Amino acid sequence: MEQQQGGAGGESIAAIVGEFVRLIAQHWDLAQAELADSGAGIGRAILYVLAALFVGIIALVILLAGVALALAIILPPWLAFLAVGAAAMLMTLGLLMMARRQRRRCAFLPRRAIASLRRNLSELAEEWS
Repeated sequence: MEQQQGGAGGESIAAIVGEFVRLIAQHWDLAQAELADSGAGIGRAILYVLAALFVGIIALVILLAGVALALAIILPPWLAFLAVGAAAMLMTLGLLMMARRQRRRCAFLPRRAIASLRRNLSELAEEWS
């Protein structure tokens, strides 16, 4: 009778260890997926920054051309150049704000996977107690 209980106890420990290993493997896969998704978001943020820099350089050239025309001849054409330059600068600010918002959405830690693992481990601990 004692041997049967010892065998059953060993089987339950093996089952618990097997469940624990399966749980860790599932959460490892979840963490990898979460980090891959975050990496794609960082790529978009970098793209927005590069686009903002490109538009910003163009805006600077246009603003400088407008200032040069304003100093050379005080006539309405410079006003048009300044208006176009200001619009380009507003686009630059918009792109930078989009990049900032995208960067904030990116997680460098797989928070959902960690939270799920903690929850499952606490449930497993409750079963043991």
